[in-house]
Amino acid sequence: MGATVRRLIAVFQYRASMLWHLLPMSRSRPPGLLEQITADYRNRILHGGPGSTIRTGFGSYTVYADFHSIWRSDAKPWKDWGVYWFCNRCWQPATFAHGKPECHTCSDWGSCGRDCTLSEVSCQACGTAMAV
Repeated sequence: MGATVRRLIAVFQYRASMLWHLLPMSRSRPPGLLEQITADYRNRILHGGPGSTIRTGFGSYTVYADFHSIWRSDAKPWKDWGVYWFCNRCWQPATFAHGKPECHTCSDWGSCGRDCTLSEVSCQACGTAMAV
């Protein structure tokens, strides 16, 4: 069962320098929209298109071509970083390949704070893969 992708209401989008941006959810949000988006996610319905970050009741998610990553605002920082990737087609957790060289910051001074060596995200269940 694949994910259904919906576009948010045009009121919540604006265009600047050839890119579409979603307005933060705190600006002129109709009552119940956050709850509806969270319920839609639980029913495997994604809002927005590739590159969109959508706020939910549990944090937010970012849509990519064949995958999406969720950020949980309730994650314990001493246990994990709260970001999880899932396949848009079968909704199974994604696996990663780290084949890129470290960035300048990581190689000279320590961690840059992002996963700069990530080269591929894939799904073992359905075989979907995406180069990063």
